[in-house]
Amino acid sequence: MKKNYRTIMVDEHKLVDCLGNKTPLPLEIVPFGWELTRQIVAQHGCNAELKLDSNNKAIITDSNHYILNCQFPKIENARKLDKDLKLITGVVETGLFVNMADLVIVAKESGVITLQRP
Repeated sequence: MKKNYRTIMVDEHKLVDCLGNKTPLPLEIVPFGWELTRQIVAQHGCNAELKLDSNNKAIITDSNHYILNCQFPKIENARKLDKDLKLITGVVETGLFVNMADLVIVAKESGVITLQRP
């Protein structure tokens, strides 16, 4: 049986030593009751803020959801955090992408590198 390969391409700015210390983690959330969802998400140790456009309006995804930007000081266990956040009513998806790629292609100024799951 042939295995499907999932490949993700990024630039070198996506590489970090530790998740959470560089950019906020985006969470896609349902608009209804978003304030309560934000409060519950923040109980997981982050500063969660609604992502706004230049007119101070909530940014709407293609699926008509909101985005929370969650600034964690450090994400030590991405798999557990992903699972815990997805159990919160109102959370649709996280930006953690746990176990989604078999191959990551990284574009760097010095060239391209590939990271492959063992």
